[in-house]
Amino acid sequence: MSTFPVKNFLSTDTGAPALTGTAGAMISLLDALLVTGFNLKSVISLTQTAGVATATFASSHGYRPYQVVEIAGCTGGSAGFNSQYMIASTTTNTITFPVDSALPGTAAGEVTAKVAPLGWEKTFDDTNKAAYKSVASGATGCYLYVDDTNAGYAIVRGYENLTDINTGTGPFPSSSQQANYYWQRYYGGSTTQAKRYEFFGTDRCFYHAIAFNTNSGSGHSGNQWPPIYGFGDFPSFKPADSFNCMIAGSTINSTPYPSYDYGSPQTGLSCDWNHSYAPRNYTQFGGAVELWGIGNRIPYISGSNDPAQGASTYPNPTDNSLLIGSRQFYLDKYDNNAINRNYRGIKPGLYWLLQAIPMSPNDIVDGVVGYDGKVFMLVSCTAYFAYEGRIAIDLTGPWHVS
Repeated sequence: MSTFPVKNFLSTDTGAPALTGTAGAMISLLDALLVTGFNLKSVISLTQTAGVATATFASSHGYRPYQVVEIAGCTGGSAGFNSQYMIASTTTNTITFPVDSALPGTAAGEVTAKVAPLGWEKTFDDTNKAAYKSVASGATGCYLYVDDTNAGYAIVRGYENLTDINTGTGPFPSSSQQANYYWQRYYGGSTTQAKRYEFFGTDRCFYHAIAFNTNSGSGHSGNQWPPIYGFGDFPSFKPADSFNCMIAGSTINSTPYPSYDYGSPQTGLSCDWNHSYAPRNYTQFGGAVELWGIGNRIPYISGSNDPAQGASTYPNPTDNSLLIGSRQFYLDKYDNNAINRNYRGIKPGLYWLLQAIPMSPNDIVDGVVGYDGKVFMLVSCTAYFAYEGRIAIDLTGPWHVS
């Protein structure tokens, strides 16, 4: 079965796991989005005409355009339908998506659809603890360890290797760099209240934006702008880099504010001093190294546009357009001496926006100047209090080129 390169998930999606302030909620979310998928539905008919497939359901399906679905159960000569597709359009009980026009006009078998997972492997499992890794071709094979026994946050760490849920080598960050390292998922409100999240990724890397300091589970306002954290491989400038895996998280677990570059309202992942780590530096020797994110600062607004942050108005007065800037980069950080840093690679899938808070959260855009053929989703984010930033996520891919 072929897979679609980039997938996106929203907490508002039908059947999406609820992320609450209860132990185990983060693992339930990762299980669904990385491994199993969700919102499984029976398809009563699957047809294609001129390369456009239509799947019909007995009732409302709950899927949305630009969501990636996995079609399975097609048999015989129609088995070629079994694959993953990005939805082009929907009605209450149908979805359409592009397929090979050489496929049969009608699929046979007991056909199903579901929201497709990223295709990772859950390697170890214990009570409110789990480990995951990418099994994609060319992946580093590093492990993500998640301890989800606390109500408000998960303790996370990367490992070069794990032999069981409690035993590993090559931790990043090391315990001396960060005694504990966090993905926050709850601060304020009821512990049973589901928090808003956005989640994006591939079979090698993913990011999440969790509005853990949200008094309304679905709102976009005030103190509800999330940091962006994640895990996985990034494209490296070093040929045959075996340790180009990053983890981005927080050093804080008990306040409504994530880790941040003080005074620069940006994403926790994207700010200059951001507490991201890789298992080794570019030489492939030594232990965990901190990664710095480099690029233009994310434009934000707090009462007015701030040109010091690179912001301009939206739409661009010259051509009435949305402007998406450069990709973002990682530096290996050895110390605070600029001489001892080097460009390591690219943050996959993340792009700067050059305008102050353009459009609305989760808006999807195409036809962007300089990015023919690409589709982006705009995501709100922050690294400091209530200041809002926004970045663009590439939904088209590929994020990695092997």
